[in-house]
Amino acid sequence: MKLDTVILIAKGLCYLTIGATAPLSSALSQWANDGRWPDNVNWVVIIGLCLGSAASSLLAFLSGSYKTWSDERKANGTTPEVKP
Repeated sequence: MKLDTVILIAKGLCYLTIGATAPLSSALSQWANDGRWPDNVNWVVIIGLCLGSAASSLLAFLSGSYKTWSDERKANGTTPEVKP
């Protein structure tokens, strides 16, 4: 599988994760300090927000820094030299 295909799949999964966790976490967090729900639901909110923010950060990296690096690499036709 090509690297571009992996990046495209990763971006799609990021959009899916953000789309699923953002509404869920924001809806559940309205009752976070209410005291009428089990403590386990707090963990659903915490894990949902963590997954959503991690997916958002990965999506920003893949759309920004990785895209720039990939475009420059393709334009030069070579791999950039890394000096120690």
